[in-house]
Amino acid sequence: LVQGLLALIMSAAESCAHFEMAALGDLSVTIKSGVQHGLFGGAIVNLGTTYHHETFLPDAITVKLPGAFAMTELGHGSDVQSLETTLTYLPETDELEVNSPTSTATKAYLGNAGRDGRMAAVFGQLYVDGEHHGVHVVLVAIRDEDGNDLPGVTTGDQGHKGGLLGVDNGTLSFDHVRVPRLMLLDRYGGIDADGEYHSPISSKNARFFTMLGTLVRGRI
Repeated sequence: LVQGLLALIMSAAESCAHFEMAALGDLSVTIKSGVQHGLFGGAIVNLGTTYHHETFLPDAITVKLPGAFAMTELGHGSDVQSLETTLTYLPETDELEVNSPTSTATKAYLGNAGRDGRMAAVFGQLYVDGEHHGVHVVLVAIRDEDGNDLPGVTTGDQGHKGGLLGVDNGTLSFDHVRVPRLMLLDRYGGIDADGEYHSPISSKNARFFTMLGTLVRGRI
């Protein structure tokens, strides 16, 4: 146990040292690294399961797959429980439809969204067979390899900032974008092959706070 704790402490110290060394060169790079590895990668690690880890983490770590963390919305800031983005399960195609139903549902102030991001971890309200299951997160491809918006995805740049201009903060909105069911990060709740929702946590509120708590504290 002691050896395990020491290894964990040393790993954390090494990560902090890497972060600080990057800051000596360019603070924008530091922040972009935090978005890529801490937020986008962190969502995959902490909210995803084996499929997501094996499929997406290698390229997220090497930044072959640049990603954004699409939580904040224009209408609700970081009031995550009130987000308007919807994730609706479509049983006929075994897909999730990601949609921004209003202008205030536009995701905003997102690092890596303005130019470089190819995928986003999108927070939204999950509906399965008409039943609301609270906030969940789904991985959504937002640009092709040439940097063009994918169909149904609209990206934007937040524009000039007083500092850290290298961080491409931007906006995202979705017009009935469909992704495979397996793109749902389902550690705390997911949809099986029969289209049924399952979660080890029965309460929507408990599930929500467990999910956010895990993102803040790291995987437990």
